[in-house]
Amino acid sequence: MTKDRTILHVVTTRHLCQACSIVEEVVRQMMAEATRDLAVDVQWTVYETMEEAFGHPNLELPSFPAIFLGDEQLTAGSIPSKEEIETWIQ
Repeated sequence: MTKDRTILHVVTTRHLCQACSIVEEVVRQMMAEATRDLAVDVQWTVYETMEEAFGHPNLELPSFPAIFLGDEQLTAGSIPSKEEIETWIQ
């Protein structure tokens, strides 16, 4: 990681419903692509239980995966487009 790269933080839990599991897998693929194509690094926090995840600082919408830029929650339980990610890191 270099100084000019933005860090996105993805928060999730090990025990997701089926829909959230599907969304998380696509988010993982999107983030892998973003780290190759954009000036972004991705950090993942995976909580063991939902209760632990609900205690994550600044979590506003408890849907997973949740994506943060600094202390701001950008998404919750949705798949960002590459264009959204580009906008976030500008």
